[in-house]
Amino acid sequence: MWSSVVSTASSSYSGRSAHSSNGRYVRVASRPNHSATASAKPRSVIARGETTFARAPLSRSPSERRRRSEDAVRPEQVRYVGTSSQWAHQFADALQTSDRLGLERFQTMQNHYNLVYREEEREMLPLCEREGVGVIPWSPLPRGYLTRPHEELADTVRGEYMENSQFAERIATYRANGGEEIDERVEELADEKGVTMAQIALSWLLHQEAVDAPIVGTTSGEHLEDAVEALDIDVSDSDLVYLEAPYGPVEINGHE
Repeated sequence: MWSSVVSTASSSYSGRSAHSSNGRYVRVASRPNHSATASAKPRSVIARGETTFARAPLSRSPSERRRRSEDAVRPEQVRYVGTSSQWAHQFADALQTSDRLGLERFQTMQNHYNLVYREEEREMLPLCEREGVGVIPWSPLPRGYLTRPHEELADTVRGEYMENSQFAERIATYRANGGEEIDERVEELADEKGVTMAQIALSWLLHQEAVDAPIVGTTSGEHLEDAVEALDIDVSDSDLVYLEAPYGPVEINGHE
């Protein structure tokens, strides 16, 4: 169903790998090398590595976005191409264009998905499952929102920054329509199982059929070990239902 955690890490952990006790593979990936960027055009990154993510402006046609990715694959700069948050109809257009023109297909979708933001379940995740596209969600811990009781978030340095920055709207989205009750249920379940709230939030995501590996940002070995341990937490079907029950529709956040 799922196999790994993908992590963007501090340089001291860049390129390392680890295994959880059940043998599942965990990869700690370094951030893209922007010095290797092949094009300076806005919102696009082409760097040497396993996968490149296309973030070309959505005003470009699907065929143009696909050809830019193809240009990276042909000289063997990358092995696979992936893309990030967008409307499902835009991604469907891109995949159809690839098939029609014989271009390299997107292999992964890096999208906004977590326990308090599940709008991707409506269209994007079913599309990815149907098309055989790997899903590697960003913000699996909703910018720290599910790592502590929601009433304590504003008292942290991170919380204070987010409440007074461009991320204020995103935090408001996480709190909306059941988000605070979900946070309370995550805290309750973490206490019952003797684990952290972050591990419960990650474990929920890892139990989603469509998800291949969440992208977890780490700044220390302790954070990495916590993420690895989430692979082994026993979360039952009833636990998953209990965590999900308060959720209601929220405004789209993460792309335009």
